[in-house]
Amino acid sequence: MIDLNRTDLAATWEEIKMIAKQNNGLLEASETLFTLNSDYMIRKQCEARGDYYRLHNTIQKQLNDAISENKELHSKLEEQNILIAQLKAQLGK
Repeated sequence: MIDLNRTDLAATWEEIKMIAKQNNGLLEASETLFTLNSDYMIRKQCEARGDYYRLHNTIQKQLNDAISENKELHSKLEEQNILIAQLKAQLGK
């Protein structure tokens, strides 16, 4: 029989496996938990990576849109400055 209070002291999977060596059922359960936890952690990492790329792509699109809008506004400003210069020249005649 295994002292279940000892499992409270286990901080790592290695410690759990050492405690579980005394009980085959507990060893199988600990291996299953380890596998499930590993799958969960991998899934979380994949989700985090997907979130990162979605956020990165969104920010990149917003940046590209802002750069495009800035170029358009700069072009319009140049056109208006040329028009102002032409009008000033006409007034000066």
